[in-house]
Amino acid sequence: MTPAANDNVRRVARELLPRVLDISAQVTERVLSSVPELAPADIPDSVRVVRESTDQNIGAMLSTLAFGITASSIEPPSGTQELLRNLVAGGGNLTHLLRAYRVGHELLWQLWSEHVHSSTTSADDLHAILRISSAHLFDFIDRACQRIVEENPEALGTTQRTTTQPTNRIELVHALLGSDPLDLHAATATLGYDLERHHVALVAVGLSEPADVRHELEQVQLAAGVRALAIPADGGIWWGWLGWATTPTDTELTGLATVEVHNVLIGMGEPGRGRDGLRRSHAQAREAERAGRLAGGHTASVIRHRDIEIAALLCTDPDRARRLAAERLGPLATRDDTSQRLRTTLRALFAHGHNRGQAAAALTVHHKTVAYRIAQAEELLGRSLADNTFDLETALLIDHTLHGE
Repeated sequence: MTPAANDNVRRVARELLPRVLDISAQVTERVLSSVPELAPADIPDSVRVVRESTDQNIGAMLSTLAFGITASSIEPPSGTQELLRNLVAGGGNLTHLLRAYRVGHELLWQLWSEHVHSSTTSADDLHAILRISSAHLFDFIDRACQRIVEENPEALGTTQRTTTQPTNRIELVHALLGSDPLDLHAATATLGYDLERHHVALVAVGLSEPADVRHELEQVQLAAGVRALAIPADGGIWWGWLGWATTPTDTELTGLATVEVHNVLIGMGEPGRGRDGLRRSHAQAREAERAGRLAGGHTASVIRHRDIEIAALLCTDPDRARRLAAERLGPLATRDDTSQRLRTTLRALFAHGHNRGQAAAALTVHHKTVAYRIAQAEELLGRSLADNTFDLETALLIDHTLHGE
């Protein structure tokens, strides 16, 4: 990033510093609501200890942003150690503290993002500030949690510890995608990513050289505004996950599928909770990415599994599926501009429940244009669109998946 971008980050953070105690109070309230184990009722002043630890952590995160201090140079605040001692004395363990860090980080990022949006008018500046600060805050939390785990292994609790579990992040993710038993609490601590959340997986691949696959994946993760995990896979591919506290809405997922990316193809799975959901969503993301490549893989985009699910299922044998689509579409399968416009119009029509006005709005054309194209399509097909609509819609979906037009 440019010096100007870093200056903007420092400027915005300094504007927010006077509000640090107010922000800390909001974070403390959210953390205690989500992780009540942090303040055992039988430990005197336990709420005060939580508040002081939160004050120190929030202050450290905003101060490092405001004064250009690298996140890796900061030690976990002293108040965190006192908080951990109280937690263990009250029957809790380190996993509760790690969860508190994740809950607090999520709210801090929300408040920070709101402030950045309100104090930045340039879209380029906004993008740069969010990118730099996101990496900084995630690094701060990851390193703080890692140091706490390394320095207090006994606080994990004997029922949650394991001697055979991978400690390398990449190996651990591969293990999670398998079926062998794993200690999910310890895995959450190692990854800095809550495995009990509602996950949406991403699989990103470059379309040509040079492609900054990791950067483009991070843009989608940044747009989600939730905790994220990313690791490199083989062949320049990157795997990622997004974790929500509750199931993400269809509007949120549709928005992610419209994020602009450059020179990469990203498959996106559907939401799933816990380890099983993480695996299932990953399999769907891989299937969506594969469908994008079957379509030629020339257009940078985020492909949601739901949008290609039927086609992906039917395209297990691409050659057979291509023949089936060509047979059902007849002259509409011709690879020319006119046929492409007709196929695009029919897909829009079916997507909007045969509502010609809505289809026209989606295509940004006049409704009479849609009516004219429908008449053209029916003439080429030799039948009305009302006859066996599902058969035609499926053929269009297969054709679009395989050809990307």
